[in-house]
Amino acid sequence: MASPALLQSIRPGTWTLDPVQSTATFTVRSLAGMVTGTIPIASATVQVGPDGGVDAISAVLNSAGFQIGNQKRYDDVRSPKFLDSNAYPALGVSATKIVVGQTGWEIDGNLVVKGTTSPIGLAAEVVSVAGDLVSVRASGVVDRHQAGLTKLPNLMIARTLKITLDATFRHVS
Repeated sequence: MASPALLQSIRPGTWTLDPVQSTATFTVRSLAGMVTGTIPIASATVQVGPDGGVDAISAVLNSAGFQIGNQKRYDDVRSPKFLDSNAYPALGVSATKIVVGQTGWEIDGNLVVKGTTSPIGLAAEVVSVAGDLVSVRASGVVDRHQAGLTKLPNLMIARTLKITLDATFRHVS
């Protein structure tokens, strides 16, 4: 767990994602057992106010770039019955409420999948601060039915999945 001093050492201003050092992973239960995959984070921005509070957070994930380790599942997830990656190549996340805690933030926000907006809650923790770089880990649970992903019954794939974002941000202004 990060210390409060680490959280307080984040400078005010705009922080943008370093996509090379950042990724999102998900885990979901299916008939075949637990399935884990990754989704690239294409971009993200965090705005830190003069008082050290986070004023805004937004991110875009590349739905067509996910990796799942199984070609059939990969094809299924990219198809119109799940993410429809050809028509909707991006997933969006934006914060609607950010509460600062001792070591990070509790974030309420919106997840946009295939044009459907659903609620998402994330707990974010500062992992490290090194000059102009900050590493953050945020995790939460996505209800795929609320996100409009209802083509398969819960027997085949669980209704909820866990998502974790490991993101490194660079201070830009």
